[in-house]
Amino acid sequence: MGLSFRVGAATISGRRHANQDRLVNGAGEKEGRMLFAVFDGVTNSATIKGDGAVAAEAAMNLLRDSDPGTKLSDAVREVHRGMLEMKRYVPIIGETTVVAARITGNMVEIANVGDSPVHLLRAGKMRRLYTPDLGHFGGLVQALGFDESMKVHGRSMKIIPDDVIVLASDGLMKSIKSYIWPSEKNMGKYVTRTILTYGEIMNAVESSSHMDAAAERLLKEAAKKRPDIDDDRTVIVIRALRAD
Repeated sequence: MGLSFRVGAATISGRRHANQDRLVNGAGEKEGRMLFAVFDGVTNSATIKGDGAVAAEAAMNLLRDSDPGTKLSDAVREVHRGMLEMKRYVPIIGETTVVAARITGNMVEIANVGDSPVHLLRAGKMRRLYTPDLGHFGGLVQALGFDESMKVHGRSMKIIPDDVIVLASDGLMKSIKSYIWPSEKNMGKYVTRTILTYGEIMNAVESSSHMDAAAERLLKEAAKKRPDIDDDRTVIVIRALRAD
């Protein structure tokens, strides 16, 4: 089954650690391999002079230049190794999370490190496609460029017509799926709440004249629902259609 794809992307800078998000929008790529990724730079107090924006920029360029024939999770692993090597000579590089998707034909590969999310919307349900790297108290436990023993979470799946894939930075994650530390009696467990629902996301996609407008609408809806969040917000929306 042949598929075509409509893609939109948008970003809004927050006040806290502003301008640390980066994205790769491969909608115009040739040879049937479209790469998409969102990087969210981390300013870690344990990193001497580390800059999350520099880390996100470096990781973005490394992934964009990676071999498209390499498995996506392996490519992300190579980005991490490259960043560690770069940090030996450029100590200003901090850390960054990443969530990436690469579409080849009717298959999508997913890879993530950190807490930036990717969700699949299909047949009335929203499915989480990433593994959040969060500790017991909600803190980030791994990122690109931080520690040698970094694990990349990867998976692949088939795409069908009308699927919608949403990649975002954690500034939007806090509006789609918020990880909450509920109470002492639930120690060690996270609960989730949905702020942007399946219907709201699909309505933005279906009612917008183009996908960039849908992406911008999602960011605005998230800002209205969670005005307390002052982090950067970045989103890429990919909709699969049956090819003519």
